[in-house]
Amino acid sequence: PDKADSDRLEEAWRKWGQNCDVSGRLTWPEIQRLVCGSTARDGEVLIRMFPGWGGNEFRFGVQVLECDYLDENLNEDLKDGGRITMGVEKDEFDRVRAYYLATRTSPSTAAEVYQFGSRNYMRVPASEIVHPFETMRPQQTRGVTWLHTAIRRLNMLNALEEATLVNQRISA
Repeated sequence: PDKADSDRLEEAWRKWGQNCDVSGRLTWPEIQRLVCGSTARDGEVLIRMFPGWGGNEFRFGVQVLECDYLDENLNEDLKDGGRITMGVEKDEFDRVRAYYLATRTSPSTAAEVYQFGSRNYMRVPASEIVHPFETMRPQQTRGVTWLHTAIRRLNMLNALEEATLVNQRISA
């Protein structure tokens, strides 16, 4: 390894990591913590990449997005054999082609607009999105919170506590 090249690469990586978030709020270590926490809590997260972004000298930025931007009710069979499942467009082999991100307003160009029902979506190519989640089933499209088994048990314990209290009140 060339020590001088390695040092320059490490310095560039550190510099990029200080100004990599398109919102200007997060550093690379903060983004990594946010992605890990969101994936554990929600089961998934979206990371949008912006090549050519002018906010830093490296012309590359990222944006962490809640998966709430993906509408689980956006499901449609496409004429080419593909389909949109829970806001994720896949081809006939289940390869992800695009993500449909809900927008508050119409996207900037007509080519980006996709309307379904009364909502507007922006179609973002899969090449611009990283969508980490734990795959537990074949053809799985979306992630599941890591807490799902604990939540069921906690709900049952809550019902048990409530039943016990009601029983105690009746007995009193």
